[in-house]
Amino acid sequence: MRREMFVAEKVAEPRSTSPLPPIPCLPAGLYNLRFLERDFGRGLCQGLLETRAEELRTKIDTIRQLKENQKGPVRILDEVSRAMPDLLWLTSLNLAGNHLTLNGMVLDENAFANYVDSLNASPFFGEPTVVTLQRSRENAFSFRLECDFNYSPAEIASTNTEEEG
Repeated sequence: MRREMFVAEKVAEPRSTSPLPPIPCLPAGLYNLRFLERDFGRGLCQGLLETRAEELRTKIDTIRQLKENQKGPVRILDEVSRAMPDLLWLTSLNLAGNHLTLNGMVLDENAFANYVDSLNASPFFGEPTVVTLQRSRENAFSFRLECDFNYSPAEIASTNTEEEG
């Protein structure tokens, strides 16, 4: 009998003097918190609030993770282009996990050596491995480099921690 009255007592505005605002405890709509506590006990409402809070925490964590994942490709392209000297260009860039493969062309062997040194000096890259370097045209060389990319190197992470502290 009490449950039949529950539907009839649905209210659009809270009538309670409870300091807590009305909550959408049930899919049927908003109900007065005092009524829910009286008929179902405080435990049910608290459980529903905790469930909703956990759902929101999960959504927030998912959004935070998506934002972090968006930074990866931008960081990679930024670091690859910073290291790139004149007379060198990339024809392809492939990332599998954190393993990076760079294919490109270079007009001068010294420019290629400078590029490898720049990648090696960056805290974002592991030691580059030259897979191929061969003359492909009269004045150009094609190359293939492989290295690992570190999204948050220890040097950068310690600097950020010091700045925040």
